Amino acid sequence: MANLMSYNLAMGVNYAAKGLTESIRADVGLIFSKIILKKTTAGLTIKQYLDRHEWLRIPPYYKA
Repeated sequence: MANLMSYNLAMGVNYAAKGLTESIRADVGLIFSKIILKKTTAGLTIKQYLDRHEWLRIPPYYKA
């Protein structure tokens, strides 16, 4: 459940950044930047929660 929330937040930041770069009006860009800020702070909280409970998925190291 927490991994799904973190994925949802990451996709929300991605879509908001896309909307920010494609926005023409400054007030619409400000709305998207506020969305990015809210989702980023929520993502930081979820990351700390996942790390505290040792649920954070870390990819394996690269071995050459």
